[in-house]
Amino acid sequence: MKTFGAKPLSKSQGLAAILVCSVMWSTSGLLIKLVPWNGMAIAGIRSLIASLVVLIYIKVLKARLVVNRFTLLSALLLCCCLTLFVSSNKLTASANAIVLQYCAPVFIILINALLFKVRPRWKDLAVVVVALGGVSLFFFDQLQADGSYMLGNIMALVSGIFMAAFYICGSRSPSLEENLSCILMGQFFTFLVSIPFMAFDPPVPTVSSVATILFLGIFQLGIPYILYGVAIKSMDALTCSMISIVEPLLNPAWTLIFLREMPGILAIIGAVIVLTGITVWSVDDAKAAKRAAVQDAGDKA
Repeated sequence: MKTFGAKPLSKSQGLAAILVCSVMWSTSGLLIKLVPWNGMAIAGIRSLIASLVVLIYIKVLKARLVVNRFTLLSALLLCCCLTLFVSSNKLTASANAIVLQYCAPVFIILINALLFKVRPRWKDLAVVVVALGGVSLFFFDQLQADGSYMLGNIMALVSGIFMAAFYICGSRSPSLEENLSCILMGQFFTFLVSIPFMAFDPPVPTVSSVATILFLGIFQLGIPYILYGVAIKSMDALTCSMISIVEPLLNPAWTLIFLREMPGILAIIGAVIVLTGITVWSVDDAKAAKRAAVQDAGDKA
């Protein structure tokens, strides 16, 4: 694979890169709530800044922008994921938004089964049932609450579907150029979609809001997505989403520490069920893959 100056990552380097991405991504809930703009304005300006970061990286590598059906589809999936997630953070607790979005591994299993005819194993079906059971608690928790919380939860869950589809596309990408191209276009599409919302409700710039949105665009989104674009080629979609589980663990911690935002008791129980179920499944899957690799190596010897 041609890498345009970016050396291919080993699997361990890919794991480390996705872990760094997850920590950077985890600051989104806190920082989004600190910017007093509408969600679409935040999503658009954050993504515009991130797209410039990615563009600079592409220029440094002397790579080309690839525009085809694959990169356009991936870009649209990323755009939908980003806009829905930022908007959901403005409507519900950040813990709810991030955990519901990180049901992506469950949606990867379902998408692979429905579209690519990949037959799920019994443990895959088990984690789907467990995760959906945990997700239901988020919605029961908000039945008596403001309707915006329910809408925010729904938007976060749908964001997870788009994230799953984006992960699948990324893992099937034939080149780093295509990965970077879809990330660049996805960020720019997000900005374009946000323009009407910014015209209707213009963001008021202040020193703190500008500083926060710059951090969001550069360090929370731009740099992590470059790392993601480089690392995804050494990872499969499920492993990538599993390592990213660090984000929903840290994301609510930042808002709890700095904003004293506490999700409802049922949402907390649901989060524990979802994250525990997916983590146990991930560890078991990793062990099974390692055993299979050892056995395959033994057979070849």
